[in-house]
Amino acid sequence: VDGDISCGLYFAWGDGSRTRYCTCSPKQIQAYRNRVSGPIYDRMDVLLPLEVIDFTKETRVSESSETIRKRVEEARRKQYERYGKEITNGRVPFELLMEKSPLAKRQQLLLQQWASQHQWSNRVQAKIIRLARTISDLKGTEEIADESLWEAMTLRWLKTYTKATSNSEVKRMGRQKRIWVPRRFYHIVCRGNRRDPLFKETNDFLAFLHILHQLYEKIPFEIAAYCLMTNHFHLQLRSKQEPISKVMALMNKRYANYYNTRYRLMGHVFEKRYYGKLIDNDSGMLEVSRYIHLNPVEAHMVHAPELYRWSSFYLYMHPKSLPPKFMNMDALLDYFSGTKTERKKKYAEFVRG
Repeated sequence: VDGDISCGLYFAWGDGSRTRYCTCSPKQIQAYRNRVSGPIYDRMDVLLPLEVIDFTKETRVSESSETIRKRVEEARRKQYERYGKEITNGRVPFELLMEKSPLAKRQQLLLQQWASQHQWSNRVQAKIIRLARTISDLKGTEEIADESLWEAMTLRWLKTYTKATSNSEVKRMGRQKRIWVPRRFYHIVCRGNRRDPLFKETNDFLAFLHILHQLYEKIPFEIAAYCLMTNHFHLQLRSKQEPISKVMALMNKRYANYYNTRYRLMGHVFEKRYYGKLIDNDSGMLEVSRYIHLNPVEAHMVHAPELYRWSSFYLYMHPKSLPPKFMNMDALLDYFSGTKTERKKKYAEFVRG
């Protein structure tokens, strides 16, 4: 690549010849040269930020212009070799794209699920597949990776949502649709209406745990840690089959029905929609679980987390404890080495500090 050109839209062949894609003016080239990293229009109807994208993380790793340019060149070279001519994923006939890079069965089902949920047409789905193929090329993977498909679908969702919120009628809508990432855990918090008690006596705690058992039989989900406080509860929850919002809607509805019936009340039981924060890294998994298990200690209800009856910490404390079906203790124990008993002991020590 000519060292004087820094916009990244030149492709150099092994014999020294070059194919020109750049139509930038000298001023634009200089502006690009002054940037550490930035978006490049990759001739595929999508403005793609050319860096490793993870939509579950807020921070991104910066790349130099030289690194970006090399990655673009390598991605184009792969596309030319794949299709046997100078054509990119954005321009190749869709039939040829699917012949060279077919989606796995699980990926097809995932895309169909999102398409049904967001009412995406076949044309939109084709654009998502093209984008996922390009993201995989930029990451250096031969097949369309699951992560690339997730990023492409999320980018499309964000694009659709941005257009929707620019409409004045949509701006007046009260609630935003939550993003559901099935492979990730969420920190869920629900509070009683006006901060009133959700659990007044032992039977209330038992009823809520029974509801979790019942709901698990209908919609399988996983809980790594939980703590039922007096006027709120914490869950470290993951749902792979159904959106978190559906799981929480059924959970809260069933408990609200129980609560109002038992205490002869009417109206709202919960303060508002549940709080749900995506846990996007390994350290977050451990820190959130420790926060949940230490909640009774921080509230000065007990002196040690193992003394609180209505949290999952006792399952990690006792080697022979039998966890409920909905508990996925390995989601936390896998961060420690040794036998299961040793890992439980190490986790308990981590929580207690």
